[in-house]
Amino acid sequence: MAKTIALAILHKGLARMHNEDNLYLIDTVAPAAHRADYEHAVVNAEDLQIYAIADGRGGPGIGDEAALTVLRIVDDQKCRQRPGLRLDFPVFAKEIVESGNRSICQLLVPYEGLPVGTTLSLLAIDRDVAYTLSLGNSRIWLFRDGTLRPLTKPHDNALPDWERLRRFRGLFGEELSPDEFSMTQTELRRGDVFLLATDGLSKMVDDDLIGDLLADPSAFIQQIRNLRTQALHRGGCDNLALIGIRIQEPLAVAAPLPGGKRRHRNVGGADVGSANRFRRFLEPLFFFLFFVLLGVLLGKIVFSLPVWLKILLR
Repeated sequence: MAKTIALAILHKGLARMHNEDNLYLIDTVAPAAHRADYEHAVVNAEDLQIYAIADGRGGPGIGDEAALTVLRIVDDQKCRQRPGLRLDFPVFAKEIVESGNRSICQLLVPYEGLPVGTTLSLLAIDRDVAYTLSLGNSRIWLFRDGTLRPLTKPHDNALPDWERLRRFRGLFGEELSPDEFSMTQTELRRGDVFLLATDGLSKMVDDDLIGDLLADPSAFIQQIRNLRTQALHRGGCDNLALIGIRIQEPLAVAAPLPGGKRRHRNVGGADVGSANRFRRFLEPLFFFLFFVLLGVLLGKIVFSLPVWLKILLR
């Protein structure tokens, strides 16, 4: 497993009355009443962690419903995963894309002809590996060793607006091909920071400044808040959904041993099997010494009892 700390932020921006963006953070979608200005931080150590953002399009009441629909499907697919098993991410992603597209197409029936849909950018942390799925122009970055690296396809943000709309889920009832979304896989390292954001951040703050803000010596939570501050300071012309995830302690797993067994090591490198054998040796010794000391104390109490009785009876 990986121990992580995450901060999720939603803001309607300075030019919009409603926020059609939404996010998914550890089994939770942001409440509708709080999406105008929302912040939530969590520390997590589950084997499987899912984070996602969605940028709904189509206007209040339908764009936000499209975003909410796809995030509910993300939650449903996460709940279907069997505990203890490794995530088959390509299958997981395919189910989300296909189920999401069908559901949003059904949602669009009363709105035929309107450009309604949503983006989806998703991060799945499965023990010591991170997977990403990206569809549309929402972004995912990895900040590692002082360098910011995009994990989404660069051409997703270079498309004209109308062409980019075709990449949103559910539009026009078209089937989506694998070329229309990107997936990545990354081995985790301690100190990695993953950043998911809608274009409310990427249109306002360029990659160089994002990297500078994440390299700032301030605390991680404050670094993510500073990204929101910069987006609003530079105009805040669009809704914003933002999640920052920092890897605190990725699990180090040794190579398999003969016979299919695995030797696990903790972060410091000590052999857990050796530690267990040492503990099994110490436990009986501890109990033996405990009962010896208890016997000595009881003996002293018994032998000194007559003396105390004489003193009390005087």
